[in-house]
Amino acid sequence: MKMKKLLVLFSISLILFGCSKAETGLTEDESNSKTESEGYVEQVYYDYTNEFELNDDNTVTTVTQGDAIYDVNDPLDLRANSDVVFIGTIISKDYATCSPIEGEYSPIPYTSGSIEVIQSLKGDITGSIEFYRSGGIVTVNEFLRNAPKERVEKIKSLSQGNENYTYIKSYMLGDIDIESGKSYLFYAKHHEDTDRYFIIGYEGGTREIISENTKNLYSLDNTNLKNNVTGEYEDLQNYIDVYLK
Repeated sequence: MKMKKLLVLFSISLILFGCSKAETGLTEDESNSKTESEGYVEQVYYDYTNEFELNDDNTVTTVTQGDAIYDVNDPLDLRANSDVVFIGTIISKDYATCSPIEGEYSPIPYTSGSIEVIQSLKGDITGSIEFYRSGGIVTVNEFLRNAPKERVEKIKSLSQGNENYTYIKSYMLGDIDIESGKSYLFYAKHHEDTDRYFIIGYEGGTREIISENTKNLYSLDNTNLKNNVTGEYEDLQNYIDVYLK
């Protein structure tokens, strides 16, 4: 599926905290449901974007170039700026919002969902957690909600007069799309007021895990970690020993 892609250049500061309910494609109980079949429990994963009928005519993509407050590709910097580091599986991507702090505005939407923690590597974190992560797809109405006047005018000019677009996909240059059902190494900060974890570091703070033992990631044998910059894989246990001990 091809989408219109636009490059938006401006400097931003990394938003670490906030919470907001926004427009969602979530139906009741879909975000963390399980079905029992043939004697075992099968996990059902959810992605709100599957509710959207995305195509080249109704979707505009904006890519933002900016600077974080630390080096997102330096594991030591990421660890120093994180409250928790953990391995987890994304159970659901429930919705995205441009107002992670109600009444304020982020030009990059934040995706909200749930993660099942598999193993904690820094901090005390277990079970299922709610998260926010930079990058996502929102309706035009959500993208412009709380937006400053200059942002509204900018988006209208970038759309080149196309009044048919309904959705906007926006993310930081170099970042990755996260997928429900996949497991990652996450770096995150905890927001006490909302009890949510904000995944930080863009492509450096969310690294996919590939294992021969897909049903038991508690064992790190034959488990590799993807480098989102080079596309190469490295041994996860060695990475932990070097950067997280």
